[in-house]
Formats: sequence, C-alpha cells, structure tokens
Amino acid sequence: MRRKSSALVAALAGLLPAAHGQKLDIKPGVEAQAKATDNAFASSQTPRKDVVLTVSPELNVSYWGAHARLSGHVKVDSISFARNSEQNRTLPSGDLIFQSDLIDQWAGIDASLQTSQTAPNELTPPDGPITDTYTTTNARISPFISHSFGDGHTKLNARLQEALVKSSASNNLAPRPDQRYSSQSARLEREPVPIGASLEWTAQETRDSGRTANFKENATRAGVSYAVTSEVYTGLIYGRGTLKTALDQQDETIKGVTLFWRPNERATLDSKVERRFFGTGWRVDWNHRTPLFAWSVLSERDASTYASSLGTMRTGQTLRDLLDRMLTNGTPNDRDRADLVDQTIAQRGLTDQLPPLQDPYSLSPTLRQATRGRLILMGQRNTVSFAGGMNKNDPLTLGAVTAIGDHTLERYVEADFSRRLTPLTTLNTGVRWSTQTQASQNANLTGRVRTITWRGDISTRLSQQATATFGLKSQNSQGNLPSANANDESAMFVGLGYRY
Repeated sequence: MRRKSSALVAALAGLLPAAHGQKLDIKPGVEAQAKATDNAFASSQTPRKDVVLTVSPELNVSYWGAHARLSGHVKVDSISFARNSEQNRTLPSGDLIFQSDLIDQWAGIDASLQTSQTAPNELTPPDGPITDTYTTTNARISPFISHSFGDGHTKLNARLQEALVKSSASNNLAPRPDQRYSSQSARLEREPVPIGASLEWTAQETRDSGRTANFKENATRAGVSYAVTSEVYTGLIYGRGTLKTALDQQDETIKGVTLFWRPNERATLDSKVERRFFGTGWRVDWNHRTPLFAWSVLSERDASTYASSLGTMRTGQTLRDLLDRMLTNGTPNDRDRADLVDQTIAQRGLTDQLPPLQDPYSLSPTLRQATRGRLILMGQRNTVSFAGGMNKNDPLTLGAVTAIGDHTLERYVEADFSRRLTPLTTLNTGVRWSTQTQASQNANLTGRVRTITWRGDISTRLSQQATATFGLKSQNSQGNLPSANANDESAMFVGLGYRY
C-alpha cells in the first residue's frame, strides 16, 4: 500500500503544472499507542484481555499551484497483540485527492484514491474493539468542463467519472467482487434574472466483476426558475428517466421543485424535491457559518449502488471542512486558509474525527435515505461539537421483480468537548449513542444493536513535533443477537505521536 501510494503521489506530481508561488509540503510522521483492554478482539467468544500495540507511520502531502492542488494523508496501522490473543495485522488507510484546471475557466480533471477499513455488516459498531474488516480501495478519475458565457449568467457544466472499487477480505470474511462505476452528466443553465431555464442529462452504470451490468440509470430533465428576490430562487422540474437491472426495467416521469436561498454570504439553502417511481426523492443542503460557529445539514433520498455512494456520506462535514468555512471571511485565500486550519487543529489538540455513518454493502441497487448534521462552536479555549444522523437502505424494486437484499438502518447522536487547559495541554472527551438495525435473509445477521461509547483523553505537546496522550474508553452494546455484547470494551491507552 505504501509503495502504491508513493507511486501515485509521484505520478500526480508529474501532472502538476509549473507555477510561480507553488508550494509542496511532504510531512512524514509516526504514532505509537499501547492499549490495555478487557476485549482485544470483537467476536462471539469469551472476551480476552490483552495489551494491543499499534504503530502507525503516516505521510501527509499537499501541493498548491496556480491551477492544481494535491492533498493526501496515508497511514498504515501495524497492530500486534502482546498476549497473542489474535493474529497480528497490518491495516492501510488514507486518501489522495488531486484537482487541476487544465484549461483556465473551461476544463479540468479531478482524481482520488481512498482506502479504508470497512466493517463486514451493519451490526458492527464503528468504534468498537478490533475485528475482521475489508480493506476497501476506491479509485476515481473525473475530467470535467465548467464555463460561464457572456455576462456570467449562462453556464455549461459537464463531467465524466470512472471509478473502481476493490475489497480485500481479511482472515474469516467472504470475498467481495470488484465493482466498476461510471457516470456522465451535462447541464446547460441560464440563471434566473429574473427568469431562468436549464436542460440536464445524466447517466450512470455499475458493474460487478464477472457479471453483466447490474444497474443502469439515465434521465433527462428540463427546468424553469424564477428569482423571487435577489436571495431566493424557486423552480419547476420535468423529465423522463429509465432504470435497468439484469432482471427488469423501470421507466418513470420525473416532476419536482427547487428552492435556493442565500440570505447572506455566510448561509445557503440548496434543495430539490422530486416525485419518482419509488416515491419522493430529495436532496437538501443547508449550512451556515460565522467566525465562532458553523453548522451543516445534508439530507437525501435516491436510488444508488454501493460503488456510487461509497464515501459520499462524509462529504463536507469533517472538522476540517467546518473550520475551513468558519475562517473563509478572514482568510479568503484557499492555500493560506488550509495552513490556518492545520495550525488551529494542532494548537488546540483537536482530532479530525467524523461521525462514522457506514456504507452498507450490497450487490444490488438500493433506495438510500441519509440525513446527517454537525454543529461546531469554538471559543477562546473551548471547542464543542454536536452531530447526529441516520442512514436507511432498502432493496430497490424495479417493475414486477421483487427486490432481494438487506434492509438496514443506522442512527447516531454524538457530542464532543475539547478544552485547552494550558498552551500545551488539551482535554478531550466525547460520548456517542448509536443503533444499528438489519433485516437479512441470513437469520444470524438479523437484529438490532444499541451502543453507547464514552472516550476521554489528555494530550500534551512535548515539543513542536511530539505529542503524548493518555486516555480511557468505555463501550457497551446491547441487542437481540448472541454476539451483541461482543463489542463491549473498557480500555486504557497511552500514545506518542511525532511529526517530522
């Protein structure tokens, strides 16, 4: 994984155009943690006490140029069990994101490589003891066209995206086939001044290795819009679409409304609601920011596949994303603001953790409904974060063929508090309540698990590069499955991190 990531960094760096004022940062680091736990590995067997040692070398890369940007974080967790209660393992994770404007104000290309550890099913809490996981790698490349004509009110946007999702199973898990996802879209729009119009075409396809195309969707939409005021736009949508699987096809008429509201430069509401063959579909993105707080709410309901939705539920709601919004007015330059966000996180001892809504795995298309929100309040010494969300997935029925698949539902609420005790020492604590529900053809995977997790730690900066951490963690799970409390854990941990 490390060789592949280094090769990708070099390959993408070769695409970066030369520019005055360009900046390339490569920052290696390493973290080591020792955790004494009463449940070293989540399983249905009797919990086993052990000391888990984790050594995590990492590499942070960032490049800023006149027409290109590269950012990435790559980490490899080397996990060993002092009492040999489980096999040692190496778990890679990270992401590399490349963005470039190949033709100024006309065309560019985006590319990304993301690797994560994925739980085998929805009944596995996201922050429990170590367990068998899939190493899921998602590689995407997406050339695009984006141009404004004349007075700037007429816009053309087109995008082609190709993605490959590969899952490598650990010891006791069944293998998963690779998935390929492709999508194309084109949109010509005239902004409402005060009357506007749009024409849009979209298509997507998901294939599993060794199978015929298991899901295709294409749609054409036309819209008209009206500027009620300079801050409020509303509109109507009408279109036709077709969805296909290997077994059946569904034609549909699409009718919808749009609402865009921007009362000031700090707040935006962008929403679309449509009547589809599966009922009501929607996407609502509402966010607001000030220098002291920021919040974001995103809700959507649509037909999707595992490959098309993988990772999208985390978009725009990380700690780093919200801090970036809070600092926009005071620091408008993107590169300077990114440096300031890094400094803020380091000086306050914050952790860039995201409430981990999971991506349910399915070989069939699903009807996905997801809502997530996050609020961050930042004072001179205190930082408070609240988050909540739900993610519901049901098999998607097309035509007369009854869909087969799992029904899953995840809900969570989370609160985190951070206080800077001294210029070098920070106290962090957080609590999370979540439920995972799954209805499956496999009776062993049907049930409900409720989990409460508490975590607290104190971190102190030993030097400009080194940080030491001491903390406690407690997790309690209950449910109607024999393995429900396999994720119970009480642990104490110490850690040392060094950034070169």
